[in-house]
Amino acid sequence: MMPENQEMYVTTKVLGTFGYFDPEYTSTWKLTIQSDVYAFGVVLLELLTGRRAMDLSQGPNDQNLVLQV
Repeated sequence: MMPENQEMYVTTKVLGTFGYFDPEYTSTWKLTIQSDVYAFGVVLLELLTGRRAMDLSQGPNDQNLVLQV
């Protein structure tokens, strides 16, 4: 989603789904290449485990897939 030929993009609104945000983005609101790599890793983890990134039907300690690994 970043414009071409840029390494960082500052946004004023939340884009995407909460389970795919990297921790740096949620604290700085800056998108980087690492943000995309993190989101891809979450998708890969979903494929390998068969679980969703965020599953609110689970107990409080099992809702976030990334925190469980």
